[in-house]
Amino acid sequence: AMDGKALYLKYCSACHGETGKGDGVVSGQMRPHPNDLTKIAKESPGGAFPSADIAGRIDGSETARVHGDPDMPVWGDVLRENGKPGSGPGKIIAIT
Repeated sequence: AMDGKALYLKYCSACHGETGKGDGVVSGQMRPHPNDLTKIAKESPGGAFPSADIAGRIDGSETARVHGDPDMPVWGDVLRENGKPGSGPGKIIAIT
């Protein structure tokens, strides 16, 4: 299985922080501030972690593009195994 923590630390922690609280090393200069990922389940209906929604946010498929760039960079192109949409979301699922 892929090491989701290692992938998270490589791709996500600079902004979201090592523990996901939105306090990464570059977060202080960012506007809007990176989300506190530890609150996702708490703020979701029924208190469940919305895995599919979060995976979609990471790979860009759940982000409306009509209003310009999203606040978070889209990592789908980097994290897809062979660069094609829907071609194996292993890394994205591991991070989620």
